[in-house]
Amino acid sequence: MLIGISPIQTEKRFELMLRQAELAEALGYDVLWAHEHHAGAAMYPSPLMTLAVLAARTQRINLGTNMLLLPLHHPLRVAEDGAMVDVVSGGRLRLGVSAGYAPADLRAFAVPAGERARRMQDGLTLIRAVWTGDHINLENSLSQLVDFTLFPRPVQQPAPPIYVGATVDAAIRRAARLGDELLISTTQRIGDIPRILEVYHAELRKLGKDPAQKATALNRIVHVVPDGSSKQSAVEFFTTLSSALRRLGASERDRARRDRPVARRGRCRPLHHWGRGRMHRQDHSVCRARGERGRLPDEFWHTRCTGGGTLNAPLCGACHAASGK
Repeated sequence: MLIGISPIQTEKRFELMLRQAELAEALGYDVLWAHEHHAGAAMYPSPLMTLAVLAARTQRINLGTNMLLLPLHHPLRVAEDGAMVDVVSGGRLRLGVSAGYAPADLRAFAVPAGERARRMQDGLTLIRAVWTGDHINLENSLSQLVDFTLFPRPVQQPAPPIYVGATVDAAIRRAARLGDELLISTTQRIGDIPRILEVYHAELRKLGKDPAQKATALNRIVHVVPDGSSKQSAVEFFTTLSSALRRLGASERDRARRDRPVARRGRCRPLHHWGRGRMHRQDHSVCRARGERGRLPDEFWHTRCTGGGTLNAPLCGACHAASGK
């Protein structure tokens, strides 16, 4: 099992995020994830730039985008910037992409929602081509490459792993065709996950790929509180977070339901206190052990800091699980 964390990405300055990232590496986490949103002044907008900064402050931990909104970007620039992150980090990039869901994000870049699938298809094809080959000749709706060779090439060979976010069947099948791994977002209910994996695994088998060799990343948001009396503050935090997600354009059906706060006895402290010397290894162990283990794939877990000092909660996190099983 691998466990990752998304450091806080909602503060006006980067220092808290950087300190959280350093502590996460020291505690043995496996991946730092960076997100992308543009509307609502709610999150840092440039995940690859974020990872380039984190690369200079870390040594071992992997660095991933979860998720870069590929239709908003030119794929050649994503390939080039992603390769640079892989180089400066010594080969630690995990590129996670999705089509995006927030209408405000799409409007800001004048990208019609109906073009997302084509942009994902053409963009992923281009990124894979220039990461793995030389003297590329490729023409599609987004680019015309003639005898093109990317420089510098990624450190990881044949290429950094590409995670593709998907929720509907057509997008899940595209993820199986064009990506290395599947990313399942926090919008998905627990009951929907078996269906998503079933569609994904069926497409993998159709393509002659072994699902057991895959490591699907599953995003979850959880609240861990020290005792029952702290539950209300976690509920209030969740209510605020849900409202923020809806303002980003998420549908009520996909966003309204979340996993309930988990009341636990112990010394688990707020994740937004990370970087301030208030979280200890025993807290880390509690956080790793809690969540939905046994109900989800069990290979890749991830904890996310969402609230920072802006939203008050005993702990805000996300558990990401992954498995090809």
